[in-house]
Amino acid sequence: MAHLIIKNVGPIKHVDIELNKVNIIMGPQSSGKSTINKIACYCSWVEKKVSLDQSFGFFEEENVFINELVRFHKLKGYIQPETYIEFESTIVKFKYSHQHGKPQFEWTDRFAYKRVKISYVSAERNMVAAIP
Repeated sequence: MAHLIIKNVGPIKHVDIELNKVNIIMGPQSSGKSTINKIACYCSWVEKKVSLDQSFGFFEEENVFINELVRFHKLKGYIQPETYIEFESTIVKFKYSHQHGKPQFEWTDRFAYKRVKISYVSAERNMVAAIP
């Protein structure tokens, strides 16, 4: 299980969520559901990358952490000066403040990583519609 905090990203003002094996996020259109899922998936990828590399080096360059998030998930215009992301799992903990530009990393248990499958189903891929 992991813990995720997101502040000031797109429509999200503040989210503090425990990520379990299955998570269901519901809310009105344009409330930030997909943004939460994209950031959760990205944080899981960061966890995987630093675990497999056994290094935080890739993300220690100025703005690499946030630029990769924005590029991959097409979040241009979502990042604000007050943007903050914090992720903690059994493997790694990191905090990103846009004012500082670089995340702060620390290992929780650097050798505990197990590959998992992460995905999210957006409204455009409604699973209920696929059920006969």
